[in-house]
Amino acid sequence: MEFDVDPRTGEPHRGSDFQYGNIMLNWGLFMAAIADGALTLVGAEHVSEHELAIIAVSAALLLWQALKAAGTEELTDVETYVFCTLWQNRDKETKTVPKAGLLQEVNKMRTKYGHAPFSQKEVDNALSHLQDVKTIRESRNDSSRWWIREWVHVKYR
Repeated sequence: MEFDVDPRTGEPHRGSDFQYGNIMLNWGLFMAAIADGALTLVGAEHVSEHELAIIAVSAALLLWQALKAAGTEELTDVETYVFCTLWQNRDKETKTVPKAGLLQEVNKMRTKYGHAPFSQKEVDNALSHLQDVKTIRESRNDSSRWWIREWVHVKYR
């Protein structure tokens, strides 16, 4: 999980999540990347061994870039705030957060940065999507808590 954060205020702006499982969500993009890499190699029939090696490395880098793009799920504003709130309020040992009071905590963060509060439905939809992309799940030990499945990397921009 990666977030862009304003270095002056600490406010989260954008979130994204890379997981290999997300590639299934963008299968068309993945197939296009493979086709693009294949065309690059096919177009290199009359080149030297050295040039072919450079082309092969370039094609591999293009494929990796496309795989990363296909596996990256951009989060909405609501999902970004919900996940940041979960992360900031987690029990550091168990990586769990109580479900009760989450809406209030999310809206406390929203108010801190001068934004309107989210509704319960918006937060519930965000939680549902975060579960779908396997970023969080209900704790196996305590059904009243969320378990955070990922670590957060913050980029200050």
